[in-house]
Amino acid sequence: MHPVGPHDAQTYWIRRTVVAVLAVALVAGVVWWALGRGSGSGPDTLASTSTTGSTAPQLTGVLAADTATDSAAGSEMQFEEPTLSDAQASDTADARTSPPAPSDTTGTSAVTATAGTTGTATTTGTAKSPSPAGTVPNASMVETTQPARVTVTVTKLVPATGTAVKSAAATTKPTTTAPPKPAYDSAGRLICPAASISLSAVVWGTVAGQQPRLGMNVTNIGKQTCRQDVSGAKQVYTVYTSAGDRVWSTADCFPGEGTEVRTLTAGQKASFVIVWSGTTSEPGCTAPREKVKAGKYKLVVQLGQLKSKPLAFSMS
Repeated sequence: MHPVGPHDAQTYWIRRTVVAVLAVALVAGVVWWALGRGSGSGPDTLASTSTTGSTAPQLTGVLAADTATDSAAGSEMQFEEPTLSDAQASDTADARTSPPAPSDTTGTSAVTATAGTTGTATTTGTAKSPSPAGTVPNASMVETTQPARVTVTVTKLVPATGTAVKSAAATTKPTTTAPPKPAYDSAGRLICPAASISLSAVVWGTVAGQQPRLGMNVTNIGKQTCRQDVSGAKQVYTVYTSAGDRVWSTADCFPGEGTEVRTLTAGQKASFVIVWSGTTSEPGCTAPREKVKAGKYKLVVQLGQLKSKPLAFSMS
């Protein structure tokens, strides 16, 4: 705080006082100049530049064109094209090559325009972002539209399975069963094949009071002479009701006996006959035998593995 130097202390204190006074004067001048700028005494304020017959203010700046669109009907808005600095010109060149995409905005937008002094104008309603053409002279905007993505589904048709089955069936050859090889007895004689023998049932005598006679016919329907076993032990006669209920059979109480092999030429027939008492029977012949009632019945005869078709007859 105390001055130190080759001069006396008073000289240094005078110098400090002069510097302090000059600094205060400089600060006072700056404050006075700032207050004069903010007093609004210039000739270019927004309040003094209005067009005759219109209440809308004249705006200068980048948004003057959009503001004029939202003004009252019949009013004409005048604005000056701003002078761009070097930095602004650089930004303008970029805006020409890559214009920003416009966006829609709903609400209230406040626009500030400056013409020497600062003023404010406000528009209310639906507003759009300023067009680059209104901002920069001769600017152009390019709008690109990206097409919607389209998804394509390709369905491959598969032939019906019936086609494959048909093809498989067409390639499969039908199977045929070969006829059995002919068989011969010890003397070298042909044994009748089952396919060459026809077996049929026969019924005689259905008059009241008489016992019916039941018979079978064995016929060689082949083209060759052959030997056929017609033994009584192989013959079975069975009677059924018309509904198919078993009534009587020779296998229950009187099975056949004996052994007999006959030679049958082509078309030759051998016949056999028995007498039925007209009573019932059961396997093993243990149940009481009762006289059957008058009505419709069927006879089936068997010779070993051969079996005839049912033959209908009546009992009185």
